[in-house]
Amino acid sequence: MSERVAVYLGASQPVHRTHTKLVRALLDAGHDRVFVFLLRWRPERFGISADTAAEHLRKWLAELPPSDLARVTLEVVQHDHEGGSRMRAILGPDATPEVEVCFSRKYETQLERIQSEWLPIYAREFPSAKPQFLSEDTDPGGNTIAGTAAFAEAVRKFREAQGAPEAADAAMAELEQWRPEHETATGWRAYMEGLLSGSAGEPFYTPADKVLLDEAFFSDADVLQSFSALGLPSPAGEFLKLPKNQGTFWKKHATATEEALWKQFCVRRQLGRQQSSAVEFPPRDSRIAGGSAIDAIRRGNQKRYVILAAPSSEKLGEALAAADPGRMEYHKSKWNKFPDGTDNITLGGFAPEDRVSGRDVLFLASFDSNETTMSQLHALNYLCETAFLTSLTILLAFLPSGTMERTLQPGRIATANSHAKIISQMPPTGGARTRVMIYDVHSPPTQFFFTGSCSCTLHTACPLILNKISSMDPTMKIDCIAFPDDGATKRFSKFFEKNLHGVEIVTCCKKRITMTTREVQIFDGDPSGKHVLIMDDLIQSGSTLYECAVRLREAGAKTVSGFVVHAVFPKESWRRFLKDGDRTVFDRFWLTNSNPGVTMQIPDGDVFEVIDLTPQIVRDL
Repeated sequence: MSERVAVYLGASQPVHRTHTKLVRALLDAGHDRVFVFLLRWRPERFGISADTAAEHLRKWLAELPPSDLARVTLEVVQHDHEGGSRMRAILGPDATPEVEVCFSRKYETQLERIQSEWLPIYAREFPSAKPQFLSEDTDPGGNTIAGTAAFAEAVRKFREAQGAPEAADAAMAELEQWRPEHETATGWRAYMEGLLSGSAGEPFYTPADKVLLDEAFFSDADVLQSFSALGLPSPAGEFLKLPKNQGTFWKKHATATEEALWKQFCVRRQLGRQQSSAVEFPPRDSRIAGGSAIDAIRRGNQKRYVILAAPSSEKLGEALAAADPGRMEYHKSKWNKFPDGTDNITLGGFAPEDRVSGRDVLFLASFDSNETTMSQLHALNYLCETAFLTSLTILLAFLPSGTMERTLQPGRIATANSHAKIISQMPPTGGARTRVMIYDVHSPPTQFFFTGSCSCTLHTACPLILNKISSMDPTMKIDCIAFPDDGATKRFSKFFEKNLHGVEIVTCCKKRITMTTREVQIFDGDPSGKHVLIMDDLIQSGSTLYECAVRLREAGAKTVSGFVVHAVFPKESWRRFLKDGDRTVFDRFWLTNSNPGVTMQIPDGDVFEVIDLTPQIVRDL
């Protein structure tokens, strides 16, 4: 019998009793799993962020019996389309539950929109998904006495009653109906006072308050001056007078800096500090203090990217958006086919509202087959020709044709040049050249194949393996880097000599033994007694790296590991390197996910470990 699963996704912050009643009602209705996704908004509708709301809701839900709490998943999401994919990731690839998608009663008259726009977010992952309308007393987003709008109005009355004890007590008594079942009266009052005091640096406002705050914010001279680097139509003050342009500002121009500035401005107003002070505003190019590793490696590029991805790069798109939600906004595309086999593509982010046009777009390309390459060229041409982008960056982490960059035989085609020239002929975007990012390309001069409206930047994934080496047991730490040929030594040895003090460099080469046979030999360096890492840019069948590993072990290496940036492995040749394969010579073997169509097939927990490129991409952008 299939599991029954219910999901609610909403932006109804701040949270209150109706949220806990909703979870309790869904559990009592017999659902085996309940998913609650709180949606971030720009700016928040009532000032309180989804992250802060989630903290309070988790505290209240912690009072549920352990068996019930284990059935509840509460997460914060950046976009509404993330709900279905997050459920699939949590439930697993083989789960086939009966999914009920909860909708506010205010959408009862919008059944067509539910069926065409919102329900498919879940039906793509769970075909049995069906809508369910919430009851009035369990509908946080509804226009009823139980909804967040009514709660916010009651908080406003409590705010206006401050200074008059009797009126404040009466307003607090009215707020009791929203107090969660397990919250104490003292804790509830502290929650109210926190909302009104700018707790956690977040303001509280009603829709009527926000109209006045918008007017003040978008006419403040210091605020407008801080927008000078955003490329707004001039003069910015005139442009931002119109409410529709204010909405455009938040959707297409604002970064995390502007969001912080807005919150600070509103908190000052909320606390009665109406003077403007540019000194107190966060500086435009400030580094984010503390936080994640992603925050720590930023280099001042504050572009806010809209991410679109090829089919096999969708996981990378989700990872980038999750790693740096302040700068990355991912939209999933539909890569379908018509019955005759031709492309039927719908790029994400254009509907129900256009979140792409006029923006900085990062396209995650993957030329893993001729068919998918052609589909992506259709998409790229559309973006360049139709979407009026501010800029376009194409991340082509792995260029499969990179080994075919030159020919000596008449009539044989250097396909790397062809790929580069096709991309180079795309229309320019925003008056700027399209940027193509490639990692550890097989032949660096390939960079100059990209001309015209295009420019190529080359990057390396080598810093990622340093992180792995530094975290190894000191008794097993890599102290020797081996390369399968002289070309690899020339490309990569200086990097490792610079970053691994005292490392031994070993160069292997193939030497002709007879007219028809060649064997790998150690040309330079001594691996004896060393923990060796063989490094190369890509791996095909792996024969050369296997022979290198055998020679290194014969020469006295203690351990032999491998690191290859691009995993090609035609015909699943990676299977031969597994612990039960006929090439089980490596102690461990690191790959990156630059070619996700291959690395997604390779099992974890054997000899291979796939290193995520996400942190390096964020750094290199």
